[in-house]
Amino acid sequence: MREPLFSVIIPVHDQWTLTKNCLKSLREHTAGDDFEVIVIDNGSADATASVLQPLGDALFKDRFTRIRFEENRNFGPACNAGARASAAPFLFFLNNDTLLTPGWPPPLLESFSRETKLGGAGPLLLYENNTVQHLGVVFGLATAEHVYRGFPAEHPLVKKTRRFQAITAAALMMRKDVFLTYGGFCEDYRNGFEDVDLCLRMKADGFFFTCVPASVVYHLESQTPGRKTEDNHNA
Repeated sequence: MREPLFSVIIPVHDQWTLTKNCLKSLREHTAGDDFEVIVIDNGSADATASVLQPLGDALFKDRFTRIRFEENRNFGPACNAGARASAAPFLFFLNNDTLLTPGWPPPLLESFSRETKLGGAGPLLLYENNTVQHLGVVFGLATAEHVYRGFPAEHPLVKKTRRFQAITAAALMMRKDVFLTYGGFCEDYRNGFEDVDLCLRMKADGFFFTCVPASVVYHLESQTPGRKTEDNHNA
């Protein structure tokens, strides 16, 4: 069996129904077998603990890996563990509150062949009502915001490809060697701003980031309980 081209890395903590639907959509809408799936279970106490492995094996066979933490170590440590376990040159970090759509991987992978300083590429993230959740991060004097949030998916502005200083890691493709060179996600954060921190560290060395509208993922957004409670610590 040949080595995978990319690893899909999904950190989870409870919320089994979200994880199950995410994995099923990933299998349905990802052609071929040139990828692997690594799910890091952050100490789940629900059905995740017992049924994740059987479902992963059924969907992805020997391309599936489960990593279990006995306690919740948060997003950064989970993703970093997944990256270290990866056997592929590309990493695709993915939240479990997402649903993939047909043909999502090629536009992301192809973007790296065109740009040597591309630090990461993400899909267009949509809400379930087909409006924009994320297509890039922009910065104000004291804020980081998702540009064009709420715009209709078919709006001409949404179809443009742009360069950003940062994008979300809810769905983020990166080269593994680059990710590891920068030490991965800073593990001092608690489920927030790990992605912005990494992007800005890479930006200092000339990297940029982009969202690729030809790749679409639905994002239910912030389904983890207490998602915003650590914002003061992260700031």
